[in-house]
Amino acid sequence: MMLKSTGDARLVGVYNGPVERSIKASTELMVEADVNEFRDGWKTLVASFAGLAFGVATLAVSYTIGTFIEPLRVEFGWTRAQILAAGGMVSVTVGLISLAVGWLTDRMNVRHLIIGSQAGFGLAFLLMAVGIRDLPTFYGLYLLMAILGAATIAVPFAKLITTEFVEYRGLALGLAMAGTGICGLLVPPYTAYIVENFGWRAGYVAIGLLPLTISLPLSILFLRDRLAESTRSADPDQASRLAGSDNDIALPTAIRGYRFWVLFAVFFAGSSVMTALLTNFIPILGDRGYPPTQAAAMAGSFGLAVIAGRVVVGFLIDRIWAPLVGCVLFLVASAAIALLGAIDLGTTGLVILIVVTGLAAGAEVDLMGYLVARYFGLRNFGMIYAGIYVGFALGPGLTTPLFGAGRDALGSYVPGLYVAAVALAGAALLLPTLGRYPQRVGLTRL
Repeated sequence: MMLKSTGDARLVGVYNGPVERSIKASTELMVEADVNEFRDGWKTLVASFAGLAFGVATLAVSYTIGTFIEPLRVEFGWTRAQILAAGGMVSVTVGLISLAVGWLTDRMNVRHLIIGSQAGFGLAFLLMAVGIRDLPTFYGLYLLMAILGAATIAVPFAKLITTEFVEYRGLALGLAMAGTGICGLLVPPYTAYIVENFGWRAGYVAIGLLPLTISLPLSILFLRDRLAESTRSADPDQASRLAGSDNDIALPTAIRGYRFWVLFAVFFAGSSVMTALLTNFIPILGDRGYPPTQAAAMAGSFGLAVIAGRVVVGFLIDRIWAPLVGCVLFLVASAAIALLGAIDLGTTGLVILIVVTGLAAGAEVDLMGYLVARYFGLRNFGMIYAGIYVGFALGPGLTTPLFGAGRDALGSYVPGLYVAAVALAGAALLLPTLGRYPQRVGLTRL
């Protein structure tokens, strides 16, 4: 049944329940969307922004481990591949646990899940500062950190945001996910300064304080799970409206379809490329003669680009077919990565290439959440998103150590950069195969 709202509302609601409930739910949703979404949802955005900025996907590997490569190599004699293998373990562990996180996201109060994980994640970093003594303890502590911090990934935050926002869902996801860009901008130079002046153990302490003193308090103060609260309050109208349409796709059905596997492959390749670059930007620039502090500052421009990419992509996918937006950004970034390997463009040129790549990285996680909501619906969002997130997390776990090993074996990052460029171009060309959006509750425009 198709219902058209009155006034300034711009949404069409599709609902398969009784007529009376459909009229009430769809009309309320459409009329209130434009006026109230950001007024009512800003607390969710702020807490999600901080939670994603200082979560396992950013602090565990992507924006920190590169700073520790040289001091750990000097103190313990480990190779780059051995050190980066810890990042691979984190990615694989988080990828596998993300299925459990998705299951819990669809079945419990997401606020409680996030708060518990943020506390454990921060404490794990403090333990690493005093506990690393040899390679087995190094790996064991990174594994513990991955387990405790698994629910700080995007899955639970994206569920809260997609529940809270409809008309501006893409922009809301982009604004929240921009927190990862803030981390990329500020944390590499912050960590490099601490490590250079106070040692690598102090660096782990400094990182652990970020979730404990910033994201955890904000989650306690601001996060709420409207769907869980409406379910407990026995309000079937509100719960059904928030959960999604009765014809939303279940995980087994999604897995049998091609779109699930297209998204899996796209974000497997995309995250593999971006994480390999993130974890090796400082060594790549070091090979070209830049000192660690300057290299960290240059790599930090990637984070600034991610911030812009998150917001711009979020704005665009509310208005333009999202697979096209992602395809264009990934193709441009693929060309930039190839140039990064082929030509030495000097400091300014390198920063430009890093920024272009960062813009594409800004399209990843929020684009993934938006596409899952548009193609599969919200009722089983947590599990489907988590299933695709497995590829997003496993990609770096399998490929990042190979990137470092290639440098050790070949004495250059250039071959790895070429492979990364080809992989990202392939991911870009897969996106348009997703086809038209299916119609979903509160998403089809007039």
